[in-house]
Amino acid sequence: MRRAMSMDGTGGGLGALLLAASWAVAIAGCGDGAVEPPPAPPSADANHAVQDRAALVALYNATDGPNWIASDNWLTDAPLEDWFGVVAYGNNAVNGIVELRLTGNGLAGRIPPELAHLRLRSLYLGYNELSGPIPPELAAIRQLGSLHLNNNELSGPIPPELGALGDLGDLRLSHNHLTGSFPPELANLRNLRKLYLNDNELSGPIPPELGDLALLEHLWLSRNELTGDLPPRLGKLANLAILLLDRNRRPLGPIPPEFGDLENLRILDLSRSGISGEIPSTLGELKRLRGLYLHGNALTGPIPPFRATLLERLWLSDNELTGPIPPELGDRYTLLDLRFDGNALTGPIPPELGRLRRVRQLHLGRHELTGPIPPELGRIQALQELRLRENALTGPIPAELADLAELQELSLDANALEDPLPPAFGHLGHLHRLLVNGNAGLAGPLPTSLVWLDGLQLFHAQGTRLCALPDPAFLDWLEAVPDRQVIRCPVASADQTEPARRRTMAASMR
Repeated sequence: MRRAMSMDGTGGGLGALLLAASWAVAIAGCGDGAVEPPPAPPSADANHAVQDRAALVALYNATDGPNWIASDNWLTDAPLEDWFGVVAYGNNAVNGIVELRLTGNGLAGRIPPELAHLRLRSLYLGYNELSGPIPPELAAIRQLGSLHLNNNELSGPIPPELGALGDLGDLRLSHNHLTGSFPPELANLRNLRKLYLNDNELSGPIPPELGDLALLEHLWLSRNELTGDLPPRLGKLANLAILLLDRNRRPLGPIPPEFGDLENLRILDLSRSGISGEIPSTLGELKRLRGLYLHGNALTGPIPPFRATLLERLWLSDNELTGPIPPELGDRYTLLDLRFDGNALTGPIPPELGRLRRVRQLHLGRHELTGPIPPELGRIQALQELRLRENALTGPIPAELADLAELQELSLDANALEDPLPPAFGHLGHLHRLLVNGNAGLAGPLPTSLVWLDGLQLFHAQGTRLCALPDPAFLDWLEAVPDRQVIRCPVASADQTEPARRRTMAASMR
């Protein structure tokens, strides 16, 4: 036992001799006789700084760094936080790089997996020319809160490993060429607030588990190839403000009534996605809804009442909706844009729509609407586009429409309107497009007051009995309209006499 202790470097014997020899060598190597201990190993922070630099160099080399738009201090001895786009809090050697901001900087090539060595909170590489797959190694950056790879040329599937990024709150992979199914693992991102996967080539169903992302505010899935029905479970997303599923290249079935539970929803866009069935009445109860876009689908049934007090835009065009236009829409004073054209709506145009003083676009064309044009529409002070074409509207054109001082387009073609064009239309100083063609009952000389419409670009009156008087000033104005379809009045017409011309001018002045 005593012999063993003398050999372990702590007792006497050989261990003591070796220890004495090592100190003697150290003393002999010092000119002043001072004793220097052996150098300390590198600290963990120093190792991180080395790794950070190596990861950045790998990114520069992999993405054509010499041709970046800006690369100040890259590959120099400057501190890493002085390299363009690199953000570090405090001393980089202690805290490390926390953000990499190279959005729209001309990066081209593949994302190197070495980026996984960075202790990032935010990685912004959008709007570049990055290609190839998304490295699954990025899932090792566990503290990552924002990942922006949008607007690149990335391809391949979305790595399911990204579902392990528990702190991720903002994931943007839109506008790439990503393929494959929607990874259900993304539903594990419990802190996710923004998920942008639009404008890719994703296929397969939408995972119902997304409905468990309680903090999700933005869900953008537009322009993909998703299949299956819309999951009713999405109605559990209590904080969801924007849901975009427009222009999906596969039918997505009916709208779940559970979407009416999205109490914070502001924008819902399901347009051109093969949506079928009726519009759930529950959508009309969404109090914070500002924009509802359901156009270009195969929706059937009536238009439900809308009680959303903040509703600004309601687009239901090009579906198979039937029944009347709800008069209650006249109570939605916040409406700015109402587009119902291209359905099979019937009945009259509700005069209550005249209470919509803020509406700029009112599109009610291509239906089976009947009855006269309500003169109350002339009260919509902000109206810029009024489209009533291809209906079965009858009676005269109301002179009150001339009160629409901001009107730029008036489309009344293909109806059964009658009588002359109101002379007061000369007051529509902002009018660019006037279509009254296809109304066989419209007749008489065109009012010469139209010469005041010096911004008119299109005037179609074919298929009517409206005609242009041989007034030189009027004909000169008509010739200056780039797109015109107007006949001239017969030479023998009594309306061409000087007294008749004066009466027309006098009427246009009233």
